[in-house]
Amino acid sequence: MEKEQEREQSLTLTIPEVATLLRISRGSCYEAIRRNELPYIKIGRRILVPRHGLLQMLSEPNALRGRYMVNKSTKTTKPERA
Repeated sequence: MEKEQEREQSLTLTIPEVATLLRISRGSCYEAIRRNELPYIKIGRRILVPRHGLLQMLSEPNALRGRYMVNKSTKTTKPERA
């Protein structure tokens, strides 16, 4: 129970968590990220999906289509333009 509460408060979701929530495969999640259909943050080799961005995307499908990446030199998150 405690782990569920922790997950609900997390700012980001892992690919397996997103796949479970969306009821799609992990491979489909990675493909959606590759096509910039899911918001994500890449930190090193790790890919995380911002909870807020996912909820916004689901409520307004065309509102948020883009990639979010951590700038390694400044350690800040900024959107990358297509």
